Amino acid sequence: MIGNQELTERFSEILSKGWGISSSLFYGPPSVGKRTAAFEVSKSILCIGSHLIEECRCRSCIRSLEDHPDFLCVGQFEKIKVDDIDSVLSFTSVTPFLSAKKIVILDNADNMTWEASNRLLKVIEEPPEKVVFFLVSSNPDYIIPTIRSRCIPFLFEKLSREDCTNIICKKIGFDLPKAVVLGWIASGSYSDVFSKAGVYLKNRDMAMGFMSALKAKDPLDALDFVDRVERSEMPVFLDMVMLVMNDLIIIKENVGDIVNADMRKELEKLSDGLNDQALVVATNFIGQAKYGEAFNVNLSMTLKNAVLKSFLFMARK
Repeated sequence: MIGNQELTERFSEILSKGWGISSSLFYGPPSVGKRTAAFEVSKSILCIGSHLIEECRCRSCIRSLEDHPDFLCVGQFEKIKVDDIDSVLSFTSVTPFLSAKKIVILDNADNMTWEASNRLLKVIEEPPEKVVFFLVSSNPDYIIPTIRSRCIPFLFEKLSREDCTNIICKKIGFDLPKAVVLGWIASGSYSDVFSKAGVYLKNRDMAMGFMSALKAKDPLDALDFVDRVERSEMPVFLDMVMLVMNDLIIIKENVGDIVNADMRKELEKLSDGLNDQALVVATNFIGQAKYGEAFNVNLSMTLKNAVLKSFLFMARK
């Protein structure tokens, strides 16, 4: 686990005494390690060797959790329905096969139907003796209060920029310069960077080309860049354009460190000859286009409109 060090230490302490909690709620923002923690704690609980040894080779630990007879995870990809809870009830009605306990993880527990919640409540109220439940949620308020009240809560805090960088570098495998940039982005409100790091980098390259077209005062080329962006990736492209523009302003004003430090030479070359006032005005126009995302407008058309406004302003400079 990377990040949430206090929780990691707390889990280690509880595990060293034997996990005696029947139902837990791991909650916090998306992509901060809640599911990872639930899986890692599950491995230690299921261990029949010594869970204090990091590389235990007991009969339980050499298995993947997906292949473990005493482990069940539901809700990771789809809404949790009554049939899923019936599977949980069937799973928990049988004694452990390999380990001392059985584990049930309800991922995205807030995405549970009302009927499924009521069915689950019955088993959470009187959990089987050798079954441990982990509920994982980014929106715990959507879990019915009677279930929440029967779970011990563990709050996962937002990850720091350093933690995000370490995850992207050590777990996803990006080289450190790119991981630093992606970590900066992920530490904002962009938790999907962990699963879409390549998409962000691709759109950053397109944002650089887009800005080159703006500098060259070539409206057709700039509009062509907009047309080449996939509709589903338009919000990411807009974010990357804003990030590049902000870095250009910082370079010209020399007022701080830029985010895209791995592309500093390219950005310095791009900033050379750019009109300061035109850059700030264009940034404002395109920043206004970004606000349209919240109102479900056509971002492509909004961005094209911002581009044309920017060119009209630059034509007067």
